[in-house]
Amino acid sequence: MKTIGNAFRVAALCLGVFCAAGAAPNKELKMKETALFKADFEKKTILGVQESVKDYMKVQFVSLTTDQPLYWPNEDVFLKTLMPLTPGAKFRLTLQKKGASSKDLGLFSVNDAGIAVQTILSGKERKIEAGEYTATIKAVDGDATSYTSFTVVEGSLGAVSFAHEFKQLTSAAQLEKEKGAWFFGNAAGVGKRWGNGLNVKNEVRVLNQPFNGEAKIKSRCFLSGCNGVEAGTQQTVAIKDGKLELVLEVGGHSGPFGIEVITEKGSVEYVFGRSGHVERQTIPVSGGMKSRYIATLAPYEKTIPVPGRDIFVVKEGEDGSAVFDIASPIIAAGGNAVITALKDIENPRVFVLTPAKGGAYASKEIKTSSMKNGAVLPVPCSAPYSLIAIAGFSDGKYREAWAVCFPASSIDAEIQCAGNGLPLKQFSLTVKTFERGSRKALPAYGILEVFDNRVQSKSSKEPLASAVGDGARSLGNYLSSWRDYTGVAEEDEVQAKDEPMQRKEMKKMSAPRAAAGVMMDMSVAPSVAPAPKPASSSANEPQVTADLPPDQETIREGEKKVVYCAVVKTGADGSVVVPVTLPPQTGRCTMRFTAISGFDYAEAVKDVDVAKDNYLEVSMPTLIMPDADIEARVTAVIYAEGAQLTVSRNGEKASVYKLKKGAQELAVPLSGKKTGVMLFSLVDASGKTLDKREMTTRNIASFPITFSDIMISDGKPMTIAGGTVTAYAHPGKLLENMAMNMTTTMYSWFGHAEALSASCAIRAVLISAIDGNIIDGNGMRDTLKSDLVKTVKDLRTAFYDDASHLVRPYPGVDVNERFSIWTVNNLSAMLTHLDGNRAGEFADTIARAKEIIDGVRGELKKRQVTEAGLFDIARGVQTIPVEVDGKVVYTAITDKAAVDWFVAKALPKFALDKAKDDAAVNANFISLYDTYRFLRSFERTGATYYLLLNAKGMYTRGDAKYPELFNRIAKNILLTQEPGLIQGPALLGGVYSSSGTVAQFLDLMLAMAKDKKVVQTPEITVTKAGKKDRVKITRGFTAIGGEGGITVEAPQYVTLRVDTQKEVNMMSYVQNKPFLKANVERTSLKTGDEVTVSVELNADMDPAEYYAVIAVPTTLSIRQTEDLLSDYKGQLLYGQRASGGQKIQMLTAPFRGSRTMNLICTASVVGESEGYVFVRHVSNPAKCATVKIHKVTVR
Repeated sequence: MKTIGNAFRVAALCLGVFCAAGAAPNKELKMKETALFKADFEKKTILGVQESVKDYMKVQFVSLTTDQPLYWPNEDVFLKTLMPLTPGAKFRLTLQKKGASSKDLGLFSVNDAGIAVQTILSGKERKIEAGEYTATIKAVDGDATSYTSFTVVEGSLGAVSFAHEFKQLTSAAQLEKEKGAWFFGNAAGVGKRWGNGLNVKNEVRVLNQPFNGEAKIKSRCFLSGCNGVEAGTQQTVAIKDGKLELVLEVGGHSGPFGIEVITEKGSVEYVFGRSGHVERQTIPVSGGMKSRYIATLAPYEKTIPVPGRDIFVVKEGEDGSAVFDIASPIIAAGGNAVITALKDIENPRVFVLTPAKGGAYASKEIKTSSMKNGAVLPVPCSAPYSLIAIAGFSDGKYREAWAVCFPASSIDAEIQCAGNGLPLKQFSLTVKTFERGSRKALPAYGILEVFDNRVQSKSSKEPLASAVGDGARSLGNYLSSWRDYTGVAEEDEVQAKDEPMQRKEMKKMSAPRAAAGVMMDMSVAPSVAPAPKPASSSANEPQVTADLPPDQETIREGEKKVVYCAVVKTGADGSVVVPVTLPPQTGRCTMRFTAISGFDYAEAVKDVDVAKDNYLEVSMPTLIMPDADIEARVTAVIYAEGAQLTVSRNGEKASVYKLKKGAQELAVPLSGKKTGVMLFSLVDASGKTLDKREMTTRNIASFPITFSDIMISDGKPMTIAGGTVTAYAHPGKLLENMAMNMTTTMYSWFGHAEALSASCAIRAVLISAIDGNIIDGNGMRDTLKSDLVKTVKDLRTAFYDDASHLVRPYPGVDVNERFSIWTVNNLSAMLTHLDGNRAGEFADTIARAKEIIDGVRGELKKRQVTEAGLFDIARGVQTIPVEVDGKVVYTAITDKAAVDWFVAKALPKFALDKAKDDAAVNANFISLYDTYRFLRSFERTGATYYLLLNAKGMYTRGDAKYPELFNRIAKNILLTQEPGLIQGPALLGGVYSSSGTVAQFLDLMLAMAKDKKVVQTPEITVTKAGKKDRVKITRGFTAIGGEGGITVEAPQYVTLRVDTQKEVNMMSYVQNKPFLKANVERTSLKTGDEVTVSVELNADMDPAEYYAVIAVPTTLSIRQTEDLLSDYKGQLLYGQRASGGQKIQMLTAPFRGSRTMNLICTASVVGESEGYVFVRHVSNPAKCATVKIHKVTVR
């Protein structure tokens, strides 16, 4: 018998995918049903459109965004909601701080246009706790839902900014005419995953003055597993008058992509929306037509944008055998698509389907009795897109075609105002809305925002554009066959290197240059002149005067990043005048108005420079470490000789700096030993004060911390001494955005057969868990279904070989037994979750999967092939290493022998009854882990995955120790929030087929729910001061109080989260015995240098149970946490990063099961400073300690 061992690897085979790839040849259509139509071939009649099409006509047209991605603790958080298809609808708003309980903020309503803006947190009223937050809305009626995330940190605005909005263009010629823009170029074609060049143009400014000098330009990739790594070679360019124009090398990465510009004055970053490979991926928008069109959500060279839709279309080629054609899938608002018959068509039928609210769709038949060769049929289409389905008979054969058509948005908008305004003064702007094209006045609602342009505020239209893209992608994928998105088949010099492992496994390739004509040469500009030093008797010491001049000018105090965020309605004439008070700081403000009308939307953006004739501006950190000695950057603009800058601290004697006429920069020394109010005054030669700027500095003070304990019921009473208690129906209700987290990670995988089939198994588990109310689906069910159906269809048509009955690793590669086994394994696991109520919904998918499974099993049986490791083909179950009679064998975990082995020999080594926390469990696990070399991939989940595999067997047998084991597993998963999936594209097979920790956990919870061990709306008894109350847990969780102490009696697996908030001063814990180390890799830096600050817990600490509050040296700013994940639309799921010109000085983050936490920092302030790290237990305030970060000097 032939055995395929675990050590077998297929690197060389996987490299074969870079040969010519192609799907299996199409078979002659013999069925009476297609994906689109039902037809009677004998009578040559079209019976109608398939009922299943409706499942792919859904658009989750909801937008939820905040006015900023990063907030300071003293700011207000504005939530912007768009639900334009359900005007007046009520929705429930939930706020979740990572590591704390969910907060039900109550019911809210959108207005008659489906818009709402509300303040959900107010730092002005009470300092907001630092950390990561997620806001979620769910419609009371219907399934509309959305979420958004934001972060609260200590920080300040940096000096460097991009002067202009990054517009989306599609050619180098357009780029020449714009001040700020971007687009992709790729020689291999539009939408390819690799081989892209990102063309960028903008103006770099320092305190709103054009920058002159040398700059380093970095491109970054935020794919799962890349986490902000440099996506290409760093470029050094000379910038003159601020002008920046270049191509970023991103060809070896998948995105989303960002740009970082580093100057001696500081840095600025920008992440390009919809630049990730999923939203760049082309969507087939026609089939069966002569003209083959594809669309993408990213701006590519040579594509054509749909006006107002953020969708870009290109003609891919032609099909000479087609009998239908379409002029273009882009049509005018309210216009018609044009279908042409290329041959005589007998008994044609034409249908138009358009998404509607509530996941429904509208269907209309366009009557036509026949179509002669050359006949032209106008077909009316509606927003956001329409599916045109046409079928008939030509030359006696059945023919069909389809097209997804995008009407232009019917609405447009603009902002009219002056180009500049005064700080702290009222400024009037006019918003206008009108019909696109005719400019006829069109009254409309929208959201108006005015903010400092150093804030990369997310537009409310972005989620709407992504929603349309998701819907069109789902439909296009359902109607089309497998496509190669790598760019490898067309361009064989693409290096895919998203994953470090892959760099070793793939042959060395060079990323191609962008398409011809888009590479920009940069000329070398002279360096910026040095700033003048302060006038003084000594070169280093400023003069001191007796008194400041009397107040003659309004003091401009602090910074205000957002000055306006509200709903605005234009009148009958399509306009409205809005007064806005500009911020205290000078610089540039962005005004943005997002108008909405049903499926149509428009956005207008305009800039205003906030300045005075003579003014000064200050860039400095406001949080300063006690031992810091740094420099503040002051820019003064003066149009007369003899002026002076005076600087006083806390009303003390002022330092005086003489100024020259014009714009100039000065360095003013600051010390952490002297904090408080700093007053900067610009005084002319006569003593008149022309401008005043007040900034307040402070050392690390007390800050709010939420200590949170998780208690999972074992059926016995639970006593809580105090705090705020929230009861959850079961642990699954505490998994945060897990459906989106796992979907995003799967999107990062390389599309070989093992990865695709593994994703099928995981998607089936997620769908089952959503349907079973185990987890919140984040509105992802339709996407999960679409991806699952499409992937199984691709495996059947492009990967499974009908001749050999085995599976190809990739189309164009020879079949492979090992990949066949993995595919069968994963598809078998998938089928276990597509049973019962879902069997009818997924009937075609199940049938295709069974064809593969039966074919592979039959062929392997003929070949006498079995697997000695991961899979028992005949029984369709996963196995674990088991010791029987002193020998290690492999057998199914549901066998009694496996359970006996685990309970008798493995479980005692975990010493659950003796371990005080999971640190002991993990320590006990190490020896077992090393013995069987098991699960080395799951760094953050430790023993959890292994425990899960064995827990399933214990549960099936009804072992008495199961509840205790499950509770420990659940708590660890909830603390880490780690799915345990491989991140990034790996070419080797086998790395994806372990389902991952959370997938196994959900599978276990589904089994428990089926046996009614998990209840969705359990009743609990709460006893307080001798009084008992019965409480029913609804909507997944219920707040039950807890102040003063309570006792809770609850069914097994009901989960309590107990929160206690305290004010903490990290300096109070410096004397505590440290259980951590803090390190900075280099201590002598230049401005702009990148450096890693690491925090490592002692070996005996459980990293799932600790958080860190990190205040980096004042000379540094935090660019991001190394542990970072954005969803495929660019929304952060966990981790933190700076954006725009905002600088992070202090943040709080969980260790998430990893003993080491790394922060990627930038040297941003000249001087020297130490930093501090405060580490705390998640629930126990007694377990805290503070250590210093070494002094870092920046020059």
